[in-house]
Amino acid sequence: LDSLRLEDENRRILIESYYFSENFDEAEKLAEILARSPLNHYKTLGLEWQDRIIHKKRNIIGNKIR
Repeated sequence: LDSLRLEDENRRILIESYYFSENFDEAEKLAEILARSPLNHYKTLGLEWQDRIIHKKRNIIGNKIR
């Protein structure tokens, strides 16, 4: 595999790790970088993770307000 693909795959794994440990700020930072990838597959994954993170953060904030 080329180095760009390895870097993007590493970012994807880190995003998942941060997301599931509820470290959304770090996950969001990496998702933004991944969403700018020149590789379409990883660009799409980055955009999808951005949406998931936003949705999860809204749910958490909504639950705290109730």
